[in-house]
Amino acid sequence: MPTVKPFNPRGALRYPHIQSALASFKPRRWWTLNRFPTLKQSERIVIETSEGNLAADVNRHPDPRGHAVLIHGWEGGSDSVYMVSLTNYLYRRGFSVSRLNLRDHGNTYHLNEHPFHGMRINEVAEAVKALIDSHDRGNGFNLLAGYSMGGNFALRTAGLADSIGISLDQVFAISPAVNPYSTMRALATSPIMYRNYFRKKWRRSIRAKQAAWPDLYDFSPALSLDTLDQMTDYFIDQGLLPASDAKSYLDGYRVTDSVIHNISVPTEILTAIDDPVIPVQDIRNLPKTPYINTTILQHGGHCGFIEDMRMSSYVDKFIYNNVKQSLKEKSA
Repeated sequence: MPTVKPFNPRGALRYPHIQSALASFKPRRWWTLNRFPTLKQSERIVIETSEGNLAADVNRHPDPRGHAVLIHGWEGGSDSVYMVSLTNYLYRRGFSVSRLNLRDHGNTYHLNEHPFHGMRINEVAEAVKALIDSHDRGNGFNLLAGYSMGGNFALRTAGLADSIGISLDQVFAISPAVNPYSTMRALATSPIMYRNYFRKKWRRSIRAKQAAWPDLYDFSPALSLDTLDQMTDYFIDQGLLPASDAKSYLDGYRVTDSVIHNISVPTEILTAIDDPVIPVQDIRNLPKTPYINTTILQHGGHCGFIEDMRMSSYVDKFIYNNVKQSLKEKSA
């Protein structure tokens, strides 16, 4: 069984819903960007893959020790608070950082005619490879990190790394949605604020996709639906999700046992028992392999892991400390 590591936030920070809210607490992003203005100077690049175009925001360090590729969660983007926080933490410690936007995320609705869905792993893996290849590897260290659904994509990308030649030294999956159907069921029974949050964000994306392709899409019926299940069924019925029903669609991008067994790069999974949308049993059910280490904390909520009222991120330190140890072992 994975070991429960000590992580003891105090007071209100012990509550999972507060931790989950702080993961996307916008003043934290504003504070980070304004204190470290270099982060505002990122370069947006568009990556052409065999299946579509994806965009990334890149901060190139003048003297890099390595390169990190980060993937956000569903309905997030390269400017998500946790992405900016980790970018700042790694950049200040000598890493170039590329924040990859999944299709139709990060204001990229215009880049592709066909909408996002979770099975589009090939274009993500190709984009990760292109980003890593575009940086001079030398003796540098390449890491891939993803949050929530981005953690799902990070694990599946790691499973493809050998077959398509992605040079990765370490992978991190934070609160990964390894079983999307289970996550959808957890959301259906979670406090209404979570359902409202994701429904609001998905509706906003639907409107933006329609505005980018007005001659192609009219999503008015979807905007009137009340639940994520109903909205998913609508897109399946319209032929925009490659499945016959919601369960088969969600299972189509599950992190399967074969994905886990195909991972041959050191991989760290971090999650919390009190995560309100990722059942911890989903993580415990993953196969055990020599390449994957799982850390399960008692507290942290969903992608939260905030240590104190200064908004210090345990995740940022967790990732960097693991990388620092790997770098030490690599140079020994």
